Amino acid sequence: MNLITEKDHKKRIERVLDFILKNLNSNISLDKLSEVANYSPFHFQKLFKEAMGETPKQYIIKLRLETALHKMIIHSDKAIQEIAMDCGFSSPAVFSRSVKNLYGMSPEEFRTLSHTNRLNFFNNHQKEINSSELVEIHVKKIEARKGVYLLAPFNDSLAIKKSFQELFKQLTIHELEFNLSKVHGIISPHQGNIYKTFIELDLTKKIPKKFIHTEIKGGKYACFEVKGDND
Repeated sequence: MNLITEKDHKKRIERVLDFILKNLNSNISLDKLSEVANYSPFHFQKLFKEAMGETPKQYIIKLRLETALHKMIIHSDKAIQEIAMDCGFSSPAVFSRSVKNLYGMSPEEFRTLSHTNRLNFFNNHQKEINSSELVEIHVKKIEARKGVYLLAPFNDSLAIKKSFQELFKQLTIHELEFNLSKVHGIISPHQGNIYKTFIELDLTKKIPKKFIHTEIKGGKYACFEVKGDND
């Protein structure tokens, strides 16, 4: 496989991951994902497993469960059935069975835990950010930020660096102005090993279709500084 083909393959898998993240609560079929990647279903499934270490179906189920668990912590007053539907499960029964299989307890049992124990349980199944120093937290109101991004593995610092470099390069090639003070990395505790290398842009201007874009919603955020490597 030549270098150009490998680069194209990576972009196609990134398009698929972006599609999954944006449509997690919808019915995502193998045929649709294959169409997004522009591969045959058989070829796509094989390449996806090589890239991600699991099948598209396994990846989607795990991502839905991690998202649901996260919602059950931060939206403790939300009905389990509503969370199940929000995360793309066909029924509360399917959701309950999936949670039981992965985490060893039902959603109802998880809900009986104290808030602290829910957080501890969640952290035991996710990467946790630790700091040996006292963290000073400020609450700030931030306006919505729109821009373009690429995807990189959260646990690969070199890949993240290369992803930023590629994004800078592509924006320069297409003569799109950007400010280095508006460059961000976006991570979510319920989206697995995914890091978004994000640059703010004025999306009212014409942006080539090859770029994928997103929005950091405006609102109040807890802001603090942490130093160290990704782990």
